[in-house]
Amino acid sequence: MRSLTAVIISLFGVSLMGCASDQLQGTLPANRPPVVWLGIAPPEGSVVSYRVHIFWDGNDPDGDVAFFEYVIADNETGTFDPADTTGADKWSRISAKDSVFIFSADVVADSSVTNRDDMEAYEFKRTHTFFVRAVDDRGLRSAPVYRSFTARNLSPIISILVPNIIGLNVALVPPIMTFRWVATDPIVSRENTQDPDSVRSILINTQSVGFEGAARYIRENPDAAEWGKWVAYNAPGDSGRFWHPKKPVPLASYIFAVQAKDEAGAVTPVFDPAHNLKRIRVLDRRTGPVLILSNKFLGRIVTSSPDLAPAVLDLPSGVPL
Repeated sequence: MRSLTAVIISLFGVSLMGCASDQLQGTLPANRPPVVWLGIAPPEGSVVSYRVHIFWDGNDPDGDVAFFEYVIADNETGTFDPADTTGADKWSRISAKDSVFIFSADVVADSSVTNRDDMEAYEFKRTHTFFVRAVDDRGLRSAPVYRSFTARNLSPIISILVPNIIGLNVALVPPIMTFRWVATDPIVSRENTQDPDSVRSILINTQSVGFEGAARYIRENPDAAEWGKWVAYNAPGDSGRFWHPKKPVPLASYIFAVQAKDEAGAVTPVFDPAHNLKRIRVLDRRTGPVLILSNKFLGRIVTSSPDLAPAVLDLPSGVPL
């Protein structure tokens, strides 16, 4: 009869050597990767709005799914680049099984229909590939699933209100002037709008190149150093809805232009003299704030010129002004 200590007990492929040792012998079953699948997502190759609600789910055959990871490839060349998903730094972690994503739509869909002098809500698009994968409780990742589609958007519209200049007319402004504008961002149609994300402005001297040359420079140089920084349209103090110089502008002729950008990255693609491109001439200030001094004995003294000599009045004590 064999000793009990000689009995080898096999349990699920793991061997235990009686009472002689409490160490685990043999090999554990290999960790099997989790699986993931897309639930609700845009159909492959479809054109959709830039704001998309995507659902996914997954499971792990020998454990639990700890979390998910996703990548949004912007397809700069129009197709997916494998480099967009290479490296752990490209993937974002998420615990939920759905989310609303904002996909960029920042390329003019058809440049042949864009009229540089016509402020319209032009169509913008960009193709994206959305990837998602599951990660189990032992850090093993599933093969990703993906879906490619095109996000669609309409460009924002912006118009300068002050100074009020009609067409190609020139506004005469002082060295310290203020420009004000209003902008809207159509979502899927001109009737369905929201505020744009941000705005920027530019002031260009036209003395050496003329109006057309300066306008061409603005149109052909979206990264020109003269452009101001993008400012949130709804920034505190309405600072996203007006501009004025920090110091007096030298006397000369200029053009002033503004652009708006929406949350999907579409930027106003045209510079229309009727809306967001204006000619100005900076002149010496010949008028100023109006000061009116009145008294029933002296009448009224009115001044609005900075060149007027100061008025000195001698009044008896107790005479009200």
